[in-house]
Amino acid sequence: MISTVSIEALAGTLPRTPLAVLPTPLVAAPRLAPVLGTGPLLVKRDDLTAFAFGGNKARLLEFLVAAAIAAGADTLLTGGAAGSNFCAATAAAARRAGLARECLRLLGAEQEPGPADVTVVDARGPGHGLPSPDGLIAAEQAMRTEGLMLDPVYTAKALAQVPRSGSVVFWHTGGVLDAVAAAQEVTS
Repeated sequence: MISTVSIEALAGTLPRTPLAVLPTPLVAAPRLAPVLGTGPLLVKRDDLTAFAFGGNKARLLEFLVAAAIAAGADTLLTGGAAGSNFCAATAAAARRAGLARECLRLLGAEQEPGPADVTVVDARGPGHGLPSPDGLIAAEQAMRTEGLMLDPVYTAKALAQVPRSGSVVFWHTGGVLDAVAAAQEVTS
């Protein structure tokens, strides 16, 4: 027998320093979907966490900061790696926590999700940290049709890779400051 627990229930048992405005909305993007050539499109708006434009990173920071405080730390250091497996880990965690089931339910699907329902795509394009032509087009389309600001590198390149058929939930992870900087470059 498989037992599931919601992320909210699990998070309620761990020390947490509130930083973000949660939950963020899951909204329909009816004008962007046909432009991208996909079926119904929902956007998880983690760009609206309202924490220093941190996007989805604010979620993790709530737990990391609480753990640091509980450990008596007075300094917080962080680092990252270009070869992160964050996408694969996120897909596995979503499947295990039942998030794929909830997304399918919101889209009106009746069937249970399986391994084929989660796709991890290498959307690095010309390289890690570099914008792609397809990503720049997708960012412009998102802004023009839905008023969504996407950073020109990570979120825009991911949107450019959405499946061209079927229902899609796109997780907008943030990067608004990079989007604003890119917009200023275009207008100057």
